[in-house]
Amino acid sequence: MMILHLINQSPFQNDNLNTCLRFIESPDSLLLIENGVYGALQKNPCCDLLQSLSKTTQIYALQPDVLARGIHEKLLPYVKQISYTDFVALSVSHHAVQSWL
Repeated sequence: MMILHLINQSPFQNDNLNTCLRFIESPDSLLLIENGVYGALQKNPCCDLLQSLSKTTQIYALQPDVLARGIHEKLLPYVKQISYTDFVALSVSHHAVQSWL
């Protein structure tokens, strides 16, 4: 079953991203939204886990949130920025959506 995992809080704020990364399995996807996009920064507490995960899982960041925080030039190279329209398409294409609060 494909699950879209949503992270909306910064990895500098809590451990939600780290916890989520322990449960994601292929072919799940990860989408970073709101302050969760800080998890896509080149220097963050979960870089090593994200890099390993990127080999089997798609990792996305919501582009409007990335741009609003001025971090678009500092993202990990394997994180794909997507639009709100893409967010909706991802939600529809997965069997379930799991928000990590």
